[in-house]
Amino acid sequence: MKKAAIILTLVLLFQNISFAQNVDIINAYNLQGKQYFEKHLYTDSINSYKSALNLDSINAHANAGIINSYLARATYYYNKKQDFNACVDDLKSALFYLKYSNDFSSKQLDNAIKTTEANLNDVVKQAKKDTSPSGLFNEARRLKREGKLEAAATTYHYVLNDTKYQNQSYFEIANIFYVLNNIDKAKVYYEKVLSYDKNHAQSLLKLGKIYETLGDKNQASNFYTKAMNGDINDVGILNKLYQDYQNKLNQNPKDYQSLINLGAVCQKMNKFDNALKYYNLASKYEPSSTSISKINIGSLYMNKKDYSNAIKIYSEILAKSPNNHRAQFLRALCYEKLNQFPEAINDYKKCLVNNPDNKEAKENLDNLLMKNLNSNDLITFLKQKLNSNPNDSSLNYQIGYELHKAKQPKEALYYYKRSIELGNNDANAYLNLSKALYECGNLKESLELAKRAQNKFPNDNNLKAHFNELYNVNLTQQIDGAAKLFEQQKYNEALNAYNSIQVKNEAVLLGIAGCKFYLNDLTSSIDYYKKALEVNPQNTDTAYYIGLAYFNLKDFNNSKNYLNKAIKLNPNNKNAKELLALTYYTIAQTNEEQGNKEAAVNNYLNALKFDSNLKEVYYSLGVTYDTINQKENAIKYYNEYLSKSQNVQNELTDYAKQRLSELTN
Repeated sequence: MKKAAIILTLVLLFQNISFAQNVDIINAYNLQGKQYFEKHLYTDSINSYKSALNLDSINAHANAGIINSYLARATYYYNKKQDFNACVDDLKSALFYLKYSNDFSSKQLDNAIKTTEANLNDVVKQAKKDTSPSGLFNEARRLKREGKLEAAATTYHYVLNDTKYQNQSYFEIANIFYVLNNIDKAKVYYEKVLSYDKNHAQSLLKLGKIYETLGDKNQASNFYTKAMNGDINDVGILNKLYQDYQNKLNQNPKDYQSLINLGAVCQKMNKFDNALKYYNLASKYEPSSTSISKINIGSLYMNKKDYSNAIKIYSEILAKSPNNHRAQFLRALCYEKLNQFPEAINDYKKCLVNNPDNKEAKENLDNLLMKNLNSNDLITFLKQKLNSNPNDSSLNYQIGYELHKAKQPKEALYYYKRSIELGNNDANAYLNLSKALYECGNLKESLELAKRAQNKFPNDNNLKAHFNELYNVNLTQQIDGAAKLFEQQKYNEALNAYNSIQVKNEAVLLGIAGCKFYLNDLTSSIDYYKKALEVNPQNTDTAYYIGLAYFNLKDFNNSKNYLNKAIKLNPNNKNAKELLALTYYTIAQTNEEQGNKEAAVNNYLNALKFDSNLKEVYYSLGVTYDTINQKENAIKYYNEYLSKSQNVQNELTDYAKQRLSELTN
């Protein structure tokens, strides 16, 4: 891989491009990124340049810096670590900034893109990646989950020509640009989604937010309105829409479309009586809108779980419009909710005749048919008994239990709940209902029920054990949620999430410490790392991060102590060794500045004990020995430096060669 050439090309490419925003903080981030890059701390340089790009997504210097940093780290992963997967991820991230995040073009840039793509293809083969559309799509999802947003976006671009993944990929790319604060690019990709699916609610919602941010209230309102058919529960947006439609009605009280829209907003806000009022007014002022209004009125009753009245409304529509597949479908849902399965089956069938593409209707119909054709004789028998005695709590529980045993926890829920509603006061009813809720993915509701049940039956050991198990699962999910935010580099959000967790175990303490570290609150970060180390004194990585934090604070003595501790705990801790070598090297340079050549030599030699590949040390030793007239040692270390810099030509190599020539003649 010839990454060095790419990096040099890019530096030259962007050198003469001025800042888009000459803001002090952007300059500071760029300078910090440059300093980290020069120290080969590529992860830190990437984070610094990201901070700059978050303030100005097209900042030329930040773009150049982050490209160079990703390419340099990719080279490190490839040459030093032989970690092809990590190399692939970083090359994709570099390609994101080269190819997708900006619109500028040049011959040099095109060449850099071609070279990077060629290198990427080579490493993908070595990593044995799945390059099928499904493999790439799943890879993109993984990268996004891991917070590698740029690499994910590049991967999503690879499947845009596959119709199966096309629209979802456009949407995910748009979301990534939105998170990265590249609003212009996010807008382009959300609009691309709408070109394929004009009713895509989340894209409509995001575009509304973008136009609101840009100060275009009219456009924002238009997109929010279009998104109303989707699942929008943002209170702020709903309030704005409510006021917009009220203003329109103040100008024209008989504007039926505004009345319908206002009714829909009220419905979303759970103001059902107001919604009903506006729907009825719309029907009054515009009879042609009656079907739309009645559909919405029926949905109101469904929201209130008043399925009987909803059925009446839909029946009125179908009496005048027998082929109205929407009313047919919604009435079927109501019948199903009321356990009137034959009626539901009949309506689903009619709906599919008029609208054969209704996937939900087909799925619901299939489920109902399966229920009615259930081959489990016991369940069938119990249900038949229940028809004649629906208020039998023990019979409801028995059906729920048998369904649960048959791995149908979702179906079991109704019967468990019904049994308890009818007075079942047995601890097992609560225990099994909680288990079924958990198996259905309702952890929060399951935990709440288990807690109530434990208070109700304090001596039941099974309930106690079940509650403890759920509590631990919930704790793990809380920690995982905070960790995911951390991986996405949402450090403030992650910090709040970690702080909200009551149990401060090692994982939580490390999470808080990590957040504070990346938020540059290094002193506080060290305090939490030390607390974590008290919990688990054998954690070599914790000791390493304390050493790293002290290093960033330029407290090299403390850094040295904790890095030595990390190596003592794990002699194979490569990161600790490399940083300890750099620490000794830094201390040696300070010794040089203070004129303490002997101490400098000792610390340079200590650096080599932990990282024999740190070629700058060999050069420094050569120079130091040279200045104190230790000719043989100077020759030795000049030679060592040149042997490790065979393909490098710079001022240092030139000087080393010159001095060797002078010393050996």
